[in-house]
Amino acid sequence: ITNGTITNLTGTAATITNGTITNLTGTAATITNLLPININSSGVTTLTTLDVQTKFDVYDSEAVFHNDVYVAGNLSIGGTTITFGVENLVISDKDIIVGYTTNASNDDVSTDNTANHGGVAVASTEGSPLVPFKVAGINTLPDTYKQLMWVKGDTYGVGTTDAWMSNYAVGVGSTLVPTGVVFAAGGIQFTDSEITTPTVTIGSGIITATTSGIVTYYGDGSNLTGVSAGSTVFNDTTTDQEYFPLFTSITSGTITASGISTSKLTYNPSSGEMTAVNFNSTSDESLKINIHTVENSLDIVDQLRGVSFDWKENGKSSYGVIAQELEEVLPELVAQTDPKSVNYNGIIGVLIEAIKELREEIQELKSIKRL
Repeated sequence: ITNGTITNLTGTAATITNGTITNLTGTAATITNLLPININSSGVTTLTTLDVQTKFDVYDSEAVFHNDVYVAGNLSIGGTTITFGVENLVISDKDIIVGYTTNASNDDVSTDNTANHGGVAVASTEGSPLVPFKVAGINTLPDTYKQLMWVKGDTYGVGTTDAWMSNYAVGVGSTLVPTGVVFAAGGIQFTDSEITTPTVTIGSGIITATTSGIVTYYGDGSNLTGVSAGSTVFNDTTTDQEYFPLFTSITSGTITASGISTSKLTYNPSSGEMTAVNFNSTSDESLKINIHTVENSLDIVDQLRGVSFDWKENGKSSYGVIAQELEEVLPELVAQTDPKSVNYNGIIGVLIEAIKELREEIQELKSIKRL
């Protein structure tokens, strides 16, 4: 059929050139050089060859192409949804632009005041996302879809600037972070040179980073590798073993080395005993005010009671005073704790003056005896 108007076409094959077609039915047709083509019936089942120069409009139904379709010019597709039912989608262009809009003059007039638009999603029904991207009127994809989306600042906790964000965890397959790369999550920001964050939780431990660059780790170290692990602090009152307190020679900054003394200073949690070669108590005059000699020291000592006793915890015998009794005479020497504790060094000053008073009395008695 050449240069005509075709109506009510039936049959198994037809070659149609330069015409207008209506009510086309059949199983095969070759259509070339139609200016324009209008197919407006549901009877079309197969078009084996399509070579259209300008316009191809299909009304009321769908066109099914079982062979390859090649479009030499630009292809514009309207509507709201495009579905590609293919196993592999190959695009030769290096850039895929989302949200591109032009005006009648084909000028770029793309605007996005909310930013939460552009993205790529992989359909999935599995998993639980870290962040749900579903936003009414913007993104209606299911939460389980794996999405990489351009989101606006101050949303989803990305900070003040717009950023790419995934609703699932992202693994970076590289051993190096190039200069300028920033990973941000809420108030935590990782760059190639620093971590700007108040605290980072790692397993059961916590790392704190200060502005001066000092990093401190608290925890048992069970989730740390490649570094010296920390230790768990617990209240030990039963272990019958000597422990050795740690020492460091610095007063500020970072501890780079520490030491112990295995024979000069030890502690046993079971007995509560700390053993040292010597104890020195701070007693410099420059550190004291309101210094007075103890008076009536014999009277004070006379009110004290020295006792022998056994400790309930381990049955070990010892000597000393009762804190509650000492508190009635020398309350300054009893710490208001539970249980109460005593400053035994403070009793020494009273005992010294008591001995001196007693010596004076002895001297007086000796003088009387000589007479």
